[in-house]
Amino acid sequence: MNTVLYVGAIGMALLFGAAIVAALTKDRLVKKGVDALKAELADEEVHKAATATFQGRASHGQKQVTGEGALVLTARQLVFEMLMPKRRLAISLDSISNVDRATDLGPKAPALAVYFHDDAVDIDDVAVWLLNGVDEWVTQIRRARLRTNKGSDAPPWERAELLLGGPREETNDQP
Repeated sequence: MNTVLYVGAIGMALLFGAAIVAALTKDRLVKKGVDALKAELADEEVHKAATATFQGRASHGQKQVTGEGALVLTARQLVFEMLMPKRRLAISLDSISNVDRATDLGPKAPALAVYFHDDAVDIDDVAVWLLNGVDEWVTQIRRARLRTNKGSDAPPWERAELLLGGPREETNDQP
């Protein structure tokens, strides 16, 4: 009887150790993916990069693959490359209409929601990622959008909308 308990305990310890090794290996692969994507996009002036968990796009419904990968913000685009399966989503800053903290994911938080127009299929869409520092990402993406042609030629009240993430309140003193 004691032999069965020892074998069971050893088996559980081996499974636990294998799970830790798998998690560490996956984290290392994701970090390497961030570095590789940053290097690939280096000619575009990288503003921010991090590991993120892609939660999906509204246009693709509930049956889509989610996963971890590299999220990189450059001067021209926001790019996500998923580790497994290998997939890439590149969103031009000019096509982004809004960026905010996702609030409808329940206990899954923090989350970044990027609202954009997908020119390939001519629809408005939203992509969501779980990642650390969501508020900083929101601010950085809004600032990067201001630096694009779309943001730089906009009147002051529209530039404020880009920074604040939505239309300002209507007042009588608008130009």
